Amino acid sequence: MSAIGIRRVRNFTFEHPVGEGGTAKVYLEKGRFGRPIAVKISTIVDPRRRPRSRFYIENESRVLAGLSRHPNIIRFEGTARTEMGPGVALQYLEGEDLHDYIFRKRGLPYRSALLLFKGLASAVAHIHEQGIVHADLKPGNIRATKEGLILLDFAFARPKGKRLPVEVADPENPLLIGTPSYLSPRRIIYRCAPVNEDDWLALGLILYEMLSGKKAIDFDKGFPAAQDIYKTYQELHRNINLLPIPKPGKDLIKKLIGLSKLGTYLSDAEILKDIDQALGNLQVA
Repeated sequence: MSAIGIRRVRNFTFEHPVGEGGTAKVYLEKGRFGRPIAVKISTIVDPRRRPRSRFYIENESRVLAGLSRHPNIIRFEGTARTEMGPGVALQYLEGEDLHDYIFRKRGLPYRSALLLFKGLASAVAHIHEQGIVHADLKPGNIRATKEGLILLDFAFARPKGKRLPVEVADPENPLLIGTPSYLSPRRIIYRCAPVNEDDWLALGLILYEMLSGKKAIDFDKGFPAAQDIYKTYQELHRNINLLPIPKPGKDLIKKLIGLSKLGTYLSDAEILKDIDQALGNLQVA
């Protein structure tokens, strides 16, 4: 695992936060040759919660350090050792998160959305090829930049089908981590470990939001009961049918989410092929 001068903690002032999540803050700092980098560190001071928060930082470092580079995945710059504990140094990205971007624009034009989405799907395919699932795909973990969509926040990422240690600290009551509105019904109901299909479902929800400018699923208040999940997905199926987009786009969303009579996807290659097909049909039309 590389480092980029972050060992010299005294060089960092941590005065310029550029982002904040539930357990961490991201600061704009200077790496080698004065170029900007983002340093993500835990902000949890509660001694009961701090070990879990530190684990997420260290897990993100491990996962990103093990991935080969991809233009639509945030670049890992090194590990950070700070006075506040471990941190991860990342490529500094300008732009805004995809959530703010699509809701500010109230949805994106069909072709533009598909072109952007192709880059995101390619990033997901890349990590799947290396045996990793992201497990927390959502617009808030994607950056909209001039170069396209960049996937970030790998705190919950892990090998396919595996649980993180923090999830099984109490075997009698396994923890389910993630954002309820983007977790699959399978994970919510059975609390099982994530696999590729869970990332694909989240991609389908994200594509719906990119095209509609509206939230696909709203479970922000917490994990719902099984019957409420199925009712919500039935309504989503109707909403997808109402989108003013060509049929290949609707089929792509439904198949990603698992709402299509065509079945579900078996590989990332199939998803990328259908995106190209949808774009090709549009160009011919």
